Amino acid sequence: MQLQIFRKTFPVFPDQKEINGIVYPIAVHYSDGRTASARVRGGSLIFRIPRKASRTQAESMFSSLLRRIERSVIDGSGIQRPFTVHDNEVLQVMGNEFRIAMREKDFSVKRVHARLSGSNTILVSVSSGLPVSEQARMASKAVKRLISKIMLNAVEGRIRDINNTYYNFDFSTASIGRINMTRWGSCSPSRGRINLDFRLLFAPPDVMDSVIVHELCHLKVSRHNRRFWELVYRAMPDYKEKRKWLNKNGNALGQGSLHSTEHAISAAPQQSGDAVDEI
Repeated sequence: MQLQIFRKTFPVFPDQKEINGIVYPIAVHYSDGRTASARVRGGSLIFRIPRKASRTQAESMFSSLLRRIERSVIDGSGIQRPFTVHDNEVLQVMGNEFRIAMREKDFSVKRVHARLSGSNTILVSVSSGLPVSEQARMASKAVKRLISKIMLNAVEGRIRDINNTYYNFDFSTASIGRINMTRWGSCSPSRGRINLDFRLLFAPPDVMDSVIVHELCHLKVSRHNRRFWELVYRAMPDYKEKRKWLNKNGNALGQGSLHSTEHAISAAPQQSGDAVDEI
């Protein structure tokens, strides 16, 4: 008896998409993860599809994400503006105010150094040898990393509060960073780890909570099935309203008037000198 070997065939996706008269190149990457995602980066549409997905599943994931990206680009919500900081700017982060103080220094190497000075001033030292455009980019990156470090304890505390109140799932730790335009969080059930997008630090608390609830439930249920949504609505009956707000305003978080000023959550920031970030 001769064995037949079947090779998996991958779908053929379009290589570009025209939206509002602009042609966006499309790049599709296959990953070992279980979820699909998409984002706009450098004028291109970048898709990630699970390698284990069947041909039909991959095509369905791609089509759904493409429709979402097209809508978000048309209404402007899909254009994610970079996080930037300026001298004397005051940032509202989870109800805490941080004032940015920038200064040039003659470092021996071209670098940027950010640290917490006192309880609410972020002192950013920028190498005078850097071009102005590079100074702004590196300063913003250093401040972003520093704020993530300062706020991590508060974020983990909020996750534990929600988990202890509604679920008692196996949560261990959290991280704050950049996810992508179609997802605000991710999780690793095997490690009990939840990852949240940096921009959520500027969201209203109940909006951040909606993402926390979503990811907590994924620690228990991987798919968006009936059991998953029952768990979500147990903690947040108005979950859909929070996500509508996030879909509409999310990509402007951290930019001017949409900095969150409501319902302060104590960040318990480290004392001066303990929190430092350098690039």
